[in-house]
Amino acid sequence: QTVLSLYIPLQRDYLNLAFSRAASLDSGKKKENKDADKSGALKKTLSAIKMNTQEEDDMGSAQGQGTSLIEDVFYMLRISCHRVVQCNNSSIISAVLNIIADLLRDSFLTEIQKNIKVSKEQARPSHRSMQWINNLQQSSAYITKLYEEMSNLVQRNRAFDEQEITKIMAVAFEMKATADTFSHHLQSYLHKILAIVEAQMRARGLAEFEQLDYRINEGQFINNEINDPWVLTALQAWDQILDPYRSGLNEMNFEELIKEVVSYVTHQMETITFQKAFTQYGGLQVDKDLRALRNYFTEKTEKPVRDKF
Repeated sequence: QTVLSLYIPLQRDYLNLAFSRAASLDSGKKKENKDADKSGALKKTLSAIKMNTQEEDDMGSAQGQGTSLIEDVFYMLRISCHRVVQCNNSSIISAVLNIIADLLRDSFLTEIQKNIKVSKEQARPSHRSMQWINNLQQSSAYITKLYEEMSNLVQRNRAFDEQEITKIMAVAFEMKATADTFSHHLQSYLHKILAIVEAQMRARGLAEFEQLDYRINEGQFINNEINDPWVLTALQAWDQILDPYRSGLNEMNFEELIKEVVSYVTHQMETITFQKAFTQYGGLQVDKDLRALRNYFTEKTEKPVRDKF
């Protein structure tokens, strides 16, 4: 009981202060360089639990990344988990896991949310906002990995009986549940981005398709081979809309966005197409345009899209 009264408040203060420090460094409020040894240990530690570290914060990178706060936070949380398991006291372990869950749910999630600004009034979110959206996705994955490692540490510790293991894992599961909270907020932001993208793609491509007349003859069909009436212009416009998200969002978030975009485009195309009249050559032109769309989105994502068209 004495240990509980001393250790738990100290652990809470340590995590809160360490988080505040990491958040300040990440936001650039303090320009001091991080200790090189800690940085090296951080990469090694995260690698040990197969967490993908993000070493660059460069707008020119091939795929978007998160910020350094993710690495710093989960480094200190993992160290805290390892340290507390070694005390062999289920009550202390449970208390520390509750502290971690509170920090993730309150301080950490709040810090992420205050750095994300997404609204329909924007042409698109800033690159910085997209980095913090990446933080949400990465955090959800890291929380799950942290839970899995904690489970292994407790299960292998012979100091605990079955009842103590059950008690600890019940609290650890509450910590893991914060991953669902992060994922819920992630989906909310991605849906807001999708609404922006949909409006832009409708204005620059789908609106023109709606006005397109497919009651064409052979001569017009042949002429369209040289002077494409719609699809190439639409795809160029969509590149301008989607490319900033490819560089701003990480791979998983961009894949999720493209999946929803494909569903939106195919649904709109189907709705508009059923309202049109076609000649034989108009039907061939529609088929050609759809194949161009399918090839375009196939190049945008690693996931299959053929079944959508």
